[in-house]
Amino acid sequence: MNPRDQNLLRRRTLLESLLALSDDPRRMLGRLLVLLVVAQALLIAMHFAVTTLFADLAAQTQDGHIGGFDLDDEATLAVWFSGSQLLVLSLVCLLLSWSDTVKTIRFSSAVMWRYTGAIMLIMSVDEVAGLHEVVGLAMAGLFPQAPIDKSLWWSIPYALALAPVFGFAVIRFVRNPRLAAVTVCSGLLWIAANALERVFLLPGTINVALEEGFEMLGATVLLGVFATHLLDLRASGSEA
Repeated sequence: MNPRDQNLLRRRTLLESLLALSDDPRRMLGRLLVLLVVAQALLIAMHFAVTTLFADLAAQTQDGHIGGFDLDDEATLAVWFSGSQLLVLSLVCLLLSWSDTVKTIRFSSAVMWRYTGAIMLIMSVDEVAGLHEVVGLAMAGLFPQAPIDKSLWWSIPYALALAPVFGFAVIRFVRNPRLAAVTVCSGLLWIAANALERVFLLPGTINVALEEGFEMLGATVLLGVFATHLLDLRASGSEA
């Protein structure tokens, strides 16, 4: 057996070991997704609690608010939650790059899954470190005459980076319309979150809750889609 085949065998053995941690991986995935949604609901509830119900109490703190639960702040529980979700999503993409190895004239699934995983990893680091805010301010300072809002300096590159991700996923799931449709839904949730950051249709607290809620839910939905595809590949025993 050549080194390449040995490496592939080791990867598939590791993948099987991970999936064998549960007797029913699909049920475990379903429970995980429900748990993630419940966690998001709790984070949004705490946001309303510290910004509305206990706003007077929060105003008496040293910095005037309880930042750990405020969705409109940095380094909060919601930020770490979102960053962790994206990190797990990146790891799932890595596992898919080992098992989904379909090759056509136009693309290689393994390469695209690695690309998707890299984008999710960057988004995870960015979510926790707030790099996009820094880049936006820096670029706006370097080009003050440019008719571009500071938020667009990072949202446009993100859109360009994510377009191939969703395009590939929809094409890859063309034989499974349900997964393709849910993938589109996750993309629409992220688009809605991005739009709400610029268009304030509702009072501030509600607008922020919807924006962050859509962003977290979009990642959860995409995680569910990719993990389901991974389980489908394992169940079929072939490159479905």
